[in-house]
Amino acid sequence: MRFLTHHFLPTLLCAVALLQGQARAQSAELTFARNSAAVNVQPATADIGVARTIQVSGHWINGCAPVSARATQFPVNGVPVVTLELQEPLTLIACTQAITPYTLSASFTPVARGRLRIVVVSSSGQFLGEGLLDVRQAGDMHSRHDVTGVWYDPTTNGSGLTFIHSRTTDSLVFGTWYVYGTDGVARWFTIQSTRWLSQGNVLEGDLYETRAGPASCPPLSACPVPFSSVQVIGKARMTMNGAHAARIEAIHPGGAVMFASDVQRIQF
Repeated sequence: MRFLTHHFLPTLLCAVALLQGQARAQSAELTFARNSAAVNVQPATADIGVARTIQVSGHWINGCAPVSARATQFPVNGVPVVTLELQEPLTLIACTQAITPYTLSASFTPVARGRLRIVVVSSSGQFLGEGLLDVRQAGDMHSRHDVTGVWYDPTTNGSGLTFIHSRTTDSLVFGTWYVYGTDGVARWFTIQSTRWLSQGNVLEGDLYETRAGPASCPPLSACPVPFSSVQVIGKARMTMNGAHAARIEAIHPGGAVMFASDVQRIQF
């Protein structure tokens, strides 16, 4: 019985967690677990045989926060899943009712390439969160994330970017960067001729400025007209920090950073 418990408990916990996650997604009336975990993997991208550190952090609803973590891999419906089990303390003393922050980590070495789902569960079978483990060879520059959407920096609200990303085909990206000129008038640049670097974690492309001749647009101060000139004014480089955060820089042809923003994706 000890043998069965040791080998099948992680499978059972993960199966329960997957069902819990699916049930929550199907019904808005169900309440999410009060305990949760955010997942971070270092290094973010690496090949097979490279040990990865999976770190989870969050807040526990009481004083009995998890004390250790263990990572295992097994198939769920034929798809490999990495389960990170957080061990809750075994105690005869009542837990305090104070919300407790925690951070735990476990080492895991993948043996196959691909994007592995990470499911975080407690030792009592509670679903806490999930993440992705990206395993690829050093020369694979396909983007790690689909950047399609609207991005902005909360400290410069009113400026921002939009991206269209063909990640499933050639991984090309077209972007528009909305900013303001020194006169306070809205301006925009486009990001084109893009490529991915650093194993798909850095996007780089040409930064274009487009201009038009004088236009009559009563009663407004702007309207659609054909452009009269376009020029590359530098590079745009976006370094991803997960799927929904990044730092983007406008780089002068001489190499200096002209301006930069720490942006986050607006999730609708």
